[in-house]
Amino acid sequence: RMPDPPASLPAAWAEIDALILDQQLTAALARLDLLLPAAPRESPDRLRALIRATQVRDALSGAESALRALAEAREEWPEEPKGRLVVELFYAASLTRYLDQNSYEISKRERVVKPSGPAADLAADLRALTRDEITSAAFDAYARAWTLRDSFAADPLASPRRPRAAAPPLR
Repeated sequence: RMPDPPASLPAAWAEIDALILDQQLTAALARLDLLLPAAPRESPDRLRALIRATQVRDALSGAESALRALAEAREEWPEEPKGRLVVELFYAASLTRYLDQNSYEISKRERVVKPSGPAADLAADLRALTRDEITSAAFDAYARAWTLRDSFAADPLASPRRPRAAAPPLR
């Protein structure tokens, strides 16, 4: 039986957090899958649901399926710079963690020639990728995050206690 859609976002988050604490990850994932489309597109709740669902999938079925689901949900990723930055950094860090945790098995893999396709295909066959290919995918995600840096304050070192003229240039 599918759970009912969330009545309110704070109540839904309280329920999801309680399910995760009780190790009822399948039920928590079902609630997250309902919460994701219910949350406004550019809201922090949607971003939180996307990342939490990936973490729960990782715990339930492993990094391969979790990263595949995250990559396939690329159209659900926020467009606004701060949310996009968070997801890109999370994706890159998840790829890096997968590489670290499975380095012995990954080091035995040989490169297989595949038809070229969109970047989302990269996570679709994560078990077949070599160390270089996974590293390249992580670097690509970090590079996409880096391009978002101009969307934020021009000088993050400036503060009310530090005059702008005293802040060293970043570039």
